[in-house]
Amino acid sequence: MRYYRVHGFESREGGNHTVFHHPRHPDIMGIVARHAKLDAAYAKAALRAVDKLLERQSRGETQR
Repeated sequence: MRYYRVHGFESREGGNHTVFHHPRHPDIMGIVARHAKLDAAYAKAALRAVDKLLERQSRGETQR
């Protein structure tokens, strides 16, 4: 999913899903099923994950 990648997330393939994680904040992650049509729940989860990342970045937090 491009939205994760634009915000610096990396991915790995697992079963029927793609797992995204941020290299500086490995606890922020998301899972996306590899289907023809993206379910709204996956999109909402991506928005929440990126919001969490941006909030941490604005506070200057870095992990890892």
